[in-house]
Amino acid sequence: MRTYVTLDGLRGIAALSVVVLHCYRYFGDFTWSSAALAVDLFFVLSGFVLAYAYEAKLPTASGAFLKARLIRLYPLYLVGTLLGMIEALATMKYGGPAAMDRATFWTSLPFSLAMLPTPWQMYPFDGVMWSIFFELFINAVWAVL
Repeated sequence: MRTYVTLDGLRGIAALSVVVLHCYRYFGDFTWSSAALAVDLFFVLSGFVLAYAYEAKLPTASGAFLKARLIRLYPLYLVGTLLGMIEALATMKYGGPAAMDRATFWTSLPFSLAMLPTPWQMYPFDGVMWSIFFELFINAVWAVL
């Protein structure tokens, strides 16, 4: 299988740019105004890599493709969700600008653990997950069609 080293490097730079963009609390004004474009670049490059790796196999293995995507993404998603739950519990106990009530916490929990958006907020414990949700949705549509 052919490797695209330059594209992998660009994808890595885009991924790090996205991390810096989402960690503005830690990096302050270090982020640059066009860093949001790194999200688009990352998804375009990822789409190319996925298409190259899986397109020939999809007609017979769409279920395996979707399972592989979930196995790859869920562990890190779970870590982010658990950290978000800790933050939510801490703000519920000690107060804070985004404190949620107990009912919202407990009703959001099953949705979040199932990697689904809640009806009242996309992903209350892992806010950046909204973009991965749409990526998985498009992956599912692509695999089925």
